[in-house]
Amino acid sequence: MSSYARRMPQGPGKSKQPPPSRLDELDESEVEGAEDMLLEALDALYELAEEDPEEALEMLDNLPPEVRQHREFQIAEAAVEKALGRLDAVVAKLKKLLEDEPDDPDLHYLLADALEDAGADEEAQRHYDKTWLLDVEASVPLPEEVDQAIERAALRAIEELPEQFRAPLKGVPVFLAERPTREEVANGFDPRALGQFEGSGIEAPDGAVEPPSRIVLYTQNLASEFEGEELEAQVELTVLHELGHYFGLDEDDMVRLGLD
Repeated sequence: MSSYARRMPQGPGKSKQPPPSRLDELDESEVEGAEDMLLEALDALYELAEEDPEEALEMLDNLPPEVRQHREFQIAEAAVEKALGRLDAVVAKLKKLLEDEPDDPDLHYLLADALEDAGADEEAQRHYDKTWLLDVEASVPLPEEVDQAIERAALRAIEELPEQFRAPLKGVPVFLAERPTREEVANGFDPRALGQFEGSGIEAPDGAVEPPSRIVLYTQNLASEFEGEELEAQVELTVLHELGHYFGLDEDDMVRLGLD
């Protein structure tokens, strides 16, 4: 996939329900407490996976079987296995989950990502395409104020850029689209990208990079994961990282130029 600003599950996915085991025996307040505890455990698991995947796997091994078999913990285990480079195990686990939930777009997306890392590009592309189709099918129109908040945050991010980056972007339009087109996905673009700077990125004779023709932000992809202040913050982050991606900056450059 060709864009930096990917939407990858970093914690609990769309289905945030705890394992059904024994929940019918609890009253409403106890159910809410159980849900909160399980979500906290998932968050801790994902954080630990980034720091020490071996320890995260050990944490999973110590969970009760009825918890470990829940969809969200199965996905978390796949994420930990991926961090350990065990791509065959990840692919096998996600394919098994898809047998039970063949129309789950998150599972198709995660499987595509793992297959891509494993070098199975054609199979990965089929699952990226399926992700796009299922996301389109499940989407609902966004309120106008959400689009306005996304555009406002993007313009604010540009206005706050250092002059050397703000000047080339003067007059470059911010364009809102729901998501990348299916054709773009077929050509290798991430179906869940959050945005991109469109243009050639060609260097002029003086070494400067030609400004982008427009800045595109994908509203459905952004709004499906973030809301309120978090949404606006993510838009600003997306603009900064897409700027760095377009102008060929690495992470050290981003920090040095105050764009991190």
